[in-house]
Amino acid sequence: SKDDYFIDEGADPDYSNPPPQEFNPFAVYDATGALTRLEYPSVIAHHEERLYLAAPSYQGTVKRPVAVLGSALGNYTNFDEVPIPDAADAITFELAASRHEVVRAMKSTEQALIILTSFAEWLVRGSGDSEVITPLSIWAHPFAFHGSAASPDALQVSNAIFFVHASGATPRLL
Repeated sequence: SKDDYFIDEGADPDYSNPPPQEFNPFAVYDATGALTRLEYPSVIAHHEERLYLAAPSYQGTVKRPVAVLGSALGNYTNFDEVPIPDAADAITFELAASRHEVVRAMKSTEQALIILTSFAEWLVRGSGDSEVITPLSIWAHPFAFHGSAASPDALQVSNAIFFVHASGATPRLL
């Protein structure tokens, strides 16, 4: 009878878009592949339908103090790394800092994602015509060198960002 079998008449699988890998971006492994610790984020922002996470510990990390992780588009729990990413896949990037910086705050504005570190203020947006951040289109550039204190957290009112200078004494406005 027809109910005893199944004939797949569908299209060939799309190998360029693999299934989720259940990748944990906060797991740190040693050289043998054994899990040594988990580093949870302390700085978060929502920007352009992505969840951005940074500063896996209060002091950042030794291996990735300026790493920023962005979720897949519209999927705030998917940080999977794929071999050939498309525009909707997760993003991982590091700021090209000239010294040891630690991410202190991230704020979303209409123009860009603003990242405040211990030594500079960074403008992050997509490169090219679209200016939307994707794994294939990202532009990060420092535009000021004041640095932000770890506490209190930066405050955003509309597109204005108030923060305390890294010295802890001078208030600043972006």
